[in-house]
Order: sequence, then C-alpha cells, then structure tokens
Amino acid sequence: MRRFVLPALVLLLVLSGCDNRTEVTNASYTETDNAEAPIDAATGNAMLTEAAPAACPAIGGRQASPAQCAEYTRQANALTDGIAAFDPPGKMRMGAPETLTLVIGQAADAAAVTNAVVGDSGDANMVRTEKVAIGENVSAELSSPNSMFRIAPEGRVVKPMPARGQQIWQWSVEALVPGKHKLTLTVGVPILGAAGEVWQPVLEPRTFEIDVQARPRTWPEFFDDLAKFFTSLKGALVALAAVIAAVAGVWLAVKNFGRKAEKGGEEGEG
Repeated sequence: MRRFVLPALVLLLVLSGCDNRTEVTNASYTETDNAEAPIDAATGNAMLTEAAPAACPAIGGRQASPAQCAEYTRQANALTDGIAAFDPPGKMRMGAPETLTLVIGQAADAAAVTNAVVGDSGDANMVRTEKVAIGENVSAELSSPNSMFRIAPEGRVVKPMPARGQQIWQWSVEALVPGKHKLTLTVGVPILGAAGEVWQPVLEPRTFEIDVQARPRTWPEFFDDLAKFFTSLKGALVALAAVIAAVAGVWLAVKNFGRKAEKGGEEGEG
C-alpha cells in the first residue's frame, strides 16, 4: 500500500508546480500586455495599436506609418526602364482640332511603341521618343502656356501600366491664336497609398513649338466677306460719284463764269 502512496504524492506535487508556473506566466503576459497597449472598455481586452508615423524616404520624407511606408517603398522600387513616343505636329491650322497621341511601354518594345504612334501615316520621322521610368501607374499631362491651345482632357491623366504591351494617351488639341506657340508634355509616376498620392516626375517637361497658321475661310465666311466687300465698294462708288459730281459742278461754274466775263467785255466795247 505504501508503495502506491508515495508515487501518488510525488505526482500531485509535480502537477501543482506546473499549474503555478502557468498562472505566473499568464499573469506576467497580461501585466506586460496591459502596460504597452490600451484596454478596450467594452471587452476589457488589450487593443492593438499601429506604430506612430515617421518620415518615409520613398515619398520624399513625408510622414507615413511603417506599413504605409513599406507599400510606398515597394512601388518606388518597382520602377523599370520604359520608352515614350509622342507625335507633336510642326504646324497646325487655327480652329482645326487635331488628335495628339502618346504611347508608353517597355524599353525592350521600343519599335512597337513607335509603330503604335505612327499608325496609318507611316511617317516615323514625326515621332519623338524619350527614355522614361515606368511603374505600376504612369501619369501624363499636355499643357499650353498662356492657353494658346484648347486641350482635352485637361490636367494629369493617370493610367495603370500593363505588365506587357503599351498604354496610350490621346488629347484633342485646337489652336486658338495664330503664330508660334508651345505645347508641354510632362510624364510622371504616381505612387499611391493610404497617406495620399505622391507624384514623381520621370521625364523632364518636354516643350514643342507649333507654328499655328490662320485657318482657311469656309464658304459661308467667304460669301459673307464678298458681300461686305461689294457693300463697301458700293459705298466707295457712291462717294466717288459724289466727288466727281462736285468737281464737275465746280468746273461748269468756272466755265460759265468765264463766258459771262467775256460776254460782258464785248458789250462794254460796243
């Protein structure tokens, strides 16, 4: 009987020691957790808190949480070599809108990107190409100093870049004033996140000079100008006739006055 009692007592002591260690461990964890995290009043449990925002190098030192900064950094490190092709015209007609096209793709597909801009015209000499960095998203903007052109759409246009292939931007551009004026193309990569959008230029603004010529007159405008011309010509003829009549009247008056003077002299001699 004693042989069974002694092992049983030892077993109870061992189990009692394990329970105490478990309670101490749990108490220690709870105390530590409560000290570092705020307590939810409704549940009494500790609430998880996000680390305080700090300067994030990927977005120029702007404040962001560690998780947000990690996402910005991932997008910034995802930039790859690309190519941009654009077809600015050398000349335009005032009041005649034209479509200008920008195509951006992988640098390895430079020929395909250029051909996408050339289209049916077949004139690759009119296409300007530039090396750019491309990311998951790319933005492009076409602008005009002093509003010499009407451009649609206005502002930066952000588009996602496909893993393969190209992305296309198109603008309707109408010249408003004759003369030599400039269009400016700006390309950048927006890095998007919960803390806001950060736009990073990947191509210095490219400026193109356009020679805007006065547009040809339409037929209605031509006939309207012709009618105005004849109206003004009619007025000029009427004025000229009045001047001729006045001159003729003066000439006749002088002639008649001379005749009367000669006649008066003859009568005096008689």
